[in-house]
Amino acid sequence: MKSNKLGDIIIELRKAKGLTQKELADELGTTDKSVSRWETGNNYPNIDMIYQISKYFKVSFYNLLEARMADENSDDEVVDAIINEFHRVSHRNSRIIKLILTLVGILAVVVTIAILFISSYNKYKVYQVGVDNSDIYYLEGYYIETKTKDLLYLGDIKLKSNEINKDDILSIELYYKDDKGNHIIQEYTSLINIVFSNFESYIKIKHLSDYLDNLYIKLKLIDNKNNIIEYESKLIFTLDFTNSKVYNKGKIEEISYLNNNSKLIKDVLLENGFVEEDSSLVKDTKNCKTIYYQLINKIICFKEKDDYNYKLEYDLSNNLMHILIYDNENIEKENYIYNINTNKVEKCTIGRCNNYKEMYQILYDNVLYMFT
Repeated sequence: MKSNKLGDIIIELRKAKGLTQKELADELGTTDKSVSRWETGNNYPNIDMIYQISKYFKVSFYNLLEARMADENSDDEVVDAIINEFHRVSHRNSRIIKLILTLVGILAVVVTIAILFISSYNKYKVYQVGVDNSDIYYLEGYYIETKTKDLLYLGDIKLKSNEINKDDILSIELYYKDDKGNHIIQEYTSLINIVFSNFESYIKIKHLSDYLDNLYIKLKLIDNKNNIIEYESKLIFTLDFTNSKVYNKGKIEEISYLNNNSKLIKDVLLENGFVEEDSSLVKDTKNCKTIYYQLINKIICFKEKDDYNYKLEYDLSNNLMHILIYDNENIEKENYIYNINTNKVEKCTIGRCNNYKEMYQILYDNVLYMFT
């Protein structure tokens, strides 16, 4: 008599749950005819269906598989088919597991990189330093902020007054202001190489960048007449670099093809109404008196606006723009050099040195547009 162990097990499991063949078929997503054939031994469920049956009835998959193989133990072809099917399913599951492990590995790498990026992103900044006092200026001022340490370097501070001897320094105070008054951070006795470190601060400061908008210096000196003179100035910080690609000052259009091509420049300017005067070309443009000096390959724009005088000097040989701004008493308010190619302030002598886009736009609207 033909063995039907798997069919007997299915009948027993179905009746234990009080199900008809139709109800079991609906649960398994098949037909009642298929269930009938399984139970009579006229057909057998495949490996996937055996697995579904084991899950539905919460019995051992391997026990059902063993019963299935016992039913056909004299038919090698059927047994081989079962084994091959089992291997196929196992191989598929193995590939799924490998894929999952690969995705988990990739995710772990991405998370690690993200953590490193977040922990270091925008944590390294370099500022150029200027002053808001026309009597003093810096040659090489900069401020570096890192995660653990800040460094403010004011270089060799210069004084414009010839009556002041920089060797006669009484003190130099670095402090910040708030509603409660002045808070001295650090004090020096020499103009040369003023360096700040937050580890040496008089008061506890985690980052000097928290005070940049209200940071000042005060110089106390003795003049030639033994009078004590004080110079106070707000420090002006201009962000020059940060380890973030998000930060970008904005690219201003370059006209570098004009470099050292004075003949082309002369032809374009003459076509746009400039007239020759000695070795220069001159025109009163929109709101500037614009002059092109051929020998030195420079364009200079003189402009008056809101009681201020502007001198915008553009060296076409290297794309450097020298910006000078005076008040109506001829006192310098801004003096700096802006590199159009790198979109950076190369040297800040006086003022905030951060209005270069506006200054470049004035020059562009008056003359540089002729070359684009």
